[in-house]
Amino acid sequence: MCETLTNCYSNDVFTGRQQHELLGRLAYAAIRFGMDLELLKAAGVFGPVGEELYDALLSSFWVLRDQYGPLLRRLDLHGQPYNFSYDRFAARNQFCYVDDIAQPRRKVSAEPQHVGS
Repeated sequence: MCETLTNCYSNDVFTGRQQHELLGRLAYAAIRFGMDLELLKAAGVFGPVGEELYDALLSSFWVLRDQYGPLLRRLDLHGQPYNFSYDRFAARNQFCYVDDIAQPRRKVSAEPQHVGS
């Protein structure tokens, strides 16, 4: 999911409100991706082939974090339900100009946000 969303973002597939939603969905998916990787590793459920798959997924996560982390960490995901809600995201992430999604109207913490906090 994250790869598809990053491809859409980097290729300017969407603009305006849709691009704003895309970033919210990407931030939400990235957080869940990282949390899922932590849970899977802690469970110790992988055999040798599973470890290879896990390592590939972890590598993909680090690339995502390195490339998009600074932008995504600016977004406020507090109050999101299990399934992403654009209405809740938009209420907490208002922008002066919808096309200028990198410039939030209010300061958002650079600290990672936890889903459901």
